[in-house]
Amino acid sequence: MSYKLIITEKPSVAKDIAKVLGVTKRKNGYFEGNGYKITWCVGHLVGLSYPEDYDQKLKIWRVDTLPIIPNKMKYKVLPNTMDQFNIINTLVNDDSTESLICATDSGREGELIFRLVYRMAKTKKSFERLWISSQTDQAIIEGFENLKPGTNYNPLFNSAISRAVADWLIGINATRYFSVQYNTMLSIGRVQTPTLAMIVDRYNEILNFVPEMYYELEGDFEGYKGTWKNEAGTKLKNENDVLDLIEKLKGKPAFVEALETSKKAKTCPLLYDLTELQVQANKKFGYSIKETLDIAQALYEKHKVTTYPRTDSRYISDDMIPKLKPLLANIQREDLKVHVSNILDKELTITKRIVDNKKITDHHAIIPTEKVANINAFNEQEKNIYNMIIDRFVAVFMPKYEYNETNLTTIVENERFYSKGSSVINLGWREIEAVKDAKEIIFPPLTLKQEVNVIGYNKVDKTTKPKKYYTEGTLVSAMANIGRTIDDEVLKEQLKDKGLGTPATRANILEKLFNVGYIKREKNNILPTSKGLQTVSIIPDYLKSAAVTGEWEFELNQIARGEGDMMKFMNGIKDQVRKIIDVEINNTVKFEDSGNDSREVIAVCPRCNRNIYENAKSFSCSGWKCKPKCTYALWKDDKILTEKGIVLNRKEAKELIANNNIKITSQPDEQGKSIDYTLSLEENGRYLNYKLTLVEQ
Repeated sequence: MSYKLIITEKPSVAKDIAKVLGVTKRKNGYFEGNGYKITWCVGHLVGLSYPEDYDQKLKIWRVDTLPIIPNKMKYKVLPNTMDQFNIINTLVNDDSTESLICATDSGREGELIFRLVYRMAKTKKSFERLWISSQTDQAIIEGFENLKPGTNYNPLFNSAISRAVADWLIGINATRYFSVQYNTMLSIGRVQTPTLAMIVDRYNEILNFVPEMYYELEGDFEGYKGTWKNEAGTKLKNENDVLDLIEKLKGKPAFVEALETSKKAKTCPLLYDLTELQVQANKKFGYSIKETLDIAQALYEKHKVTTYPRTDSRYISDDMIPKLKPLLANIQREDLKVHVSNILDKELTITKRIVDNKKITDHHAIIPTEKVANINAFNEQEKNIYNMIIDRFVAVFMPKYEYNETNLTTIVENERFYSKGSSVINLGWREIEAVKDAKEIIFPPLTLKQEVNVIGYNKVDKTTKPKKYYTEGTLVSAMANIGRTIDDEVLKEQLKDKGLGTPATRANILEKLFNVGYIKREKNNILPTSKGLQTVSIIPDYLKSAAVTGEWEFELNQIARGEGDMMKFMNGIKDQVRKIIDVEINNTVKFEDSGNDSREVIAVCPRCNRNIYENAKSFSCSGWKCKPKCTYALWKDDKILTEKGIVLNRKEAKELIANNNIKITSQPDEQGKSIDYTLSLEENGRYLNYKLTLVEQ
């Protein structure tokens, strides 16, 4: 009997597909039945080889071996998932397998995961692509009814492999060069370093900001107030100018010079993409961008009530219009029922702010699926994010927010005071999405040229304010819109459609900066550590330029659309790599390995009872330079961890030291997939070894 082999990214997805397709037999590492075999990748099974895989001499970090630019990139099966790869390899090359179906996540990284396995299996069998935006049974059924030829996604793979190789080339060469030259472990990356530079630049701008006093003049009239303004604006730098104005106006009559009321309307904000969801969740609930991503991923993958979260689109496509009313009808939240009912009683208002095929990339905006949500099965965080998504989905179909705006000009001795007031006509979509606005200001009955009573004049002392520190929300927004952070108007226009990183990678980038000790949190603000400040000070501009990295990301997106030049992009990356070893070293910069600028005691060493501290590379015993020497250390950059995308944090290190055994979860990959493992410690003479065991799902 012949089979079609379906390859997914995670065991849980394989189970979902098996259930929908009626594939019931469980085998070792796959399901079988009904004409299909379904297996899974457990995230990345194949990765780029290490420098020492090209030449053992490259295992030692030395400047004279740089730059490392292989003529042809090599790939290797990752050792900790070798068993699962062997299962897939056997299934791919089995004579009963007639063709393959790629069912990894529908995005750049999911495409890369499948293609590298396909390449390493050395097969030429044809394959099709399952491309879905939600994990519901109905979406899976429709996806299998509309499988696409695998070759349709060659441009997406070209973009994915270009991104992976570019990150390898810059990361390997820059990290080695600067780490060796400064005798400390420094992590340099194509996207993480420009992100760090943005944080440092904002920090320095605030640190060096010199506040300046200025003054405004407020007129207090009967029933309302106004602010003095001339052609230059409202600010006066000289206090005497304000006092002179007050003297000039004292006792003089005031008249209504202009009075205009107009009806205004505001439409609902667009549907959520991942960036906007992260920004608003950080503002509303204080969630980190990684927390929001993880929650959105659970709603998509575990509960199946929202669509694919790692999207940069805030629109839906026209083929979804027939599904909109059923999706609205499925929303069961009591306080939304009356609004949903009002919407469904009429024809849906479909505008370009909701449906626009031209503004959709790989996936549409984040919206609810056809599955009726069991809200009682959600934790508090999941409820909050789900409610944000359905609030916005309902709100975009509601009437505009309407209000009257009144602009009033009061004149005294040819000096003008301006006032603005507003009153609500119809809350519209704001009945659902409350927005913090200035409170209503309603003027007393007034007519043109009417004389008004003057209560008095007030000098208002003010000082200029610096920009605010980045929060996680404002930082991810700035990464997505790097043009806003650039002063040069020409460059700003060029970068208006470019971002730093992608919605799928920004959370991981930020987490890495925290984990390597470059940045820290103070309340909700993100600040650089001394190590982060020093690192940015030694890095050349082209490696920390948000503009350059935004251009690269734009080129990768062009390649994914089949419009870019892959060879040109890679040649540009290689040119940048060659420049690295010509960077002049600043011998005045001396790094201190201070981790996250903290000397918190992580634990007491099980061997010698000295304190264990965290530094950039490890959680290690303070007895490493004492007599007798103690070598107890948990290394953060051990290959067993890094190959699986595992970052050992303080809480986990404490538990591991105490118990020798913990459950640990890998960092989400670009598609948000995390893998659960059991991590244990084994004594190996003077040192410790990690042992990692997959927790099967």
